[in-house]
Amino acid sequence: MGLNPWMNFKVKIQRQEDCIAHDMNIEPKICVKYDANSSVQEILKHLDNCGFYQPILLLRYEVITVMQCLNPDCGYQEQVNTPLRLFPESKLTCPKCSHERDFEVIRNLSLKDSHENLTLGELCLPKNEVLHCKTEKEIIAIQFCQI
Repeated sequence: MGLNPWMNFKVKIQRQEDCIAHDMNIEPKICVKYDANSSVQEILKHLDNCGFYQPILLLRYEVITVMQCLNPDCGYQEQVNTPLRLFPESKLTCPKCSHERDFEVIRNLSLKDSHENLTLGELCLPKNEVLHCKTEKEIIAIQFCQI
């Protein structure tokens, strides 16, 4: 007798108090107007100016920003801005020379990052997204609202 592919079952995942991903019940402390063209650096500067010092925005999903061909004769570079989990393996090779590519992944952003021009849209952040942000004193939740 084989397993029924439609059978449901429950899995209990142990809660880890210090894991931010397991603590999505923090109420948003600040609401930021969602605009796909808003730069993340502008938002981080705003948070810093509001007393949430040294903010580090923690992305829910890793985002591939740039892909670079590893072939020294090609070196093709492409701006991708796609969540890693959604990037198809079929696109890992260079579209110009079919050689292997390396990629840059972003997990979090701070005021010290070199990604100052990235926008909410380029990070694939949807409206009403709630993200955690580490600050000098605490971890807060930020909601990107449709004000």
